[in-house]
Amino acid sequence: MMLRSLNADVLVTGQTHLPMCGQVESGGVVNPGSLFRSCHSSRDTSHSYGVLHLPELEFEIYDIDCSDLQPLGCIS
Repeated sequence: MMLRSLNADVLVTGQTHLPMCGQVESGGVVNPGSLFRSCHSSRDTSHSYGVLHLPELEFEIYDIDCSDLQPLGCIS
């Protein structure tokens, strides 16, 4: 797996503007989503952000449109 070759526990990705978190054999892969939409793109945004807790390697995704700001998902 790529994480082992990079000597990393978590791979943080972006560009898709879609929140995602997943656990793989050697760690986790996360994408926090996107808070804002660019004026140069018609792509919708997820209005989300992520919090990665270290050294626990826990990742939470939050939707800023929700009134109670509870995590939508996480890996641990």
